[in-house]
This record gives sequence, structure tokens and C-alpha cells, in this order.
Amino acid sequence: MESTRIPLGYRFKPNSIELLVHYLLKKVKRKPLPCDSIIECDLYNNSTEEWWEILKNSEAEEIYCFTKLKKKGHGGSNKDRVSKSGTWKGTQKTKEIYVHSKGHDMQVGSKRAFRFMPKSSIGFEIDGKVLMDEYQLACDLLHGIESP
Repeated sequence: MESTRIPLGYRFKPNSIELLVHYLLKKVKRKPLPCDSIIECDLYNNSTEEWWEILKNSEAEEIYCFTKLKKKGHGGSNKDRVSKSGTWKGTQKTKEIYVHSKGHDMQVGSKRAFRFMPKSSIGFEIDGKVLMDEYQLACDLLHGIESP
């Protein structure tokens, strides 16, 4: 199936399970996505802030993107969510997401909310107004997938 734009009149409003199973899992497995409404953008890059430009130039209230997490240290499980001009601060605990399948609940991933806190002026008003829901796949779904 080839990736396509959403037809006029439709809105891209996937739920958590759809984001995890039909988009993120397919992305990790390098399979075609149902549509191309999710962009690739490095939210934690220390050299560029391309996501600001996307945010400033968009009329949409929500933007969906794939980004890679960076580990804080060697072998550690903590993630580094810092860019050159600010930090993404967690605003709530991680919520596990389950799907009911074959008579039992199976964890497909997790979701956690973050707020961007700028270190200095970035050229437009943003302080505390940029929120992000970060989704991660459950480890069980990643078995047998080669790491890109």
C-alpha cells in the first residue's frame, strides 16, 4: 500500500493505539504507512531547531512527527530531551497502552506528556505553550526488528 495524503474534508485524529500500531510500529518495521501525515523531525537536535519553523508556519493546532530519542549516557535507560534552546519536561507519569486481543490485554506501548521550556528567546512566544505526547512501542513488539 502506498502512502497518501488525507483527502479534503478528513482530519488526521488517530487514537493512541492507531498511532502505535498503524504508524510507529510500521515505521520501525520499515513498512508503508497508511498516509504521510506524520513528518520526520528532530525535536532533540542541538544544532537546528527545524520544528520551530514547522510550528510557526503551520495553521494546524496539532503536528505529528517521528523523532529519535537519545540516551543520556552509555548503557543507561534515561533519555536526553534537550535541544540547544530548551528542554522538554515531563508533566505526568508514563501511561501504558493496551489492546484487547485473543481474550487478554496486551501492552502495545506507552504515552507520556511533555512541555517545552525554552532557555532563552527563540523569536516567538512559546513559553509553556508547546505540549507533546510522546509514544513508545512496548519491548515485546520490537523483538526480531533490526535497529536502524
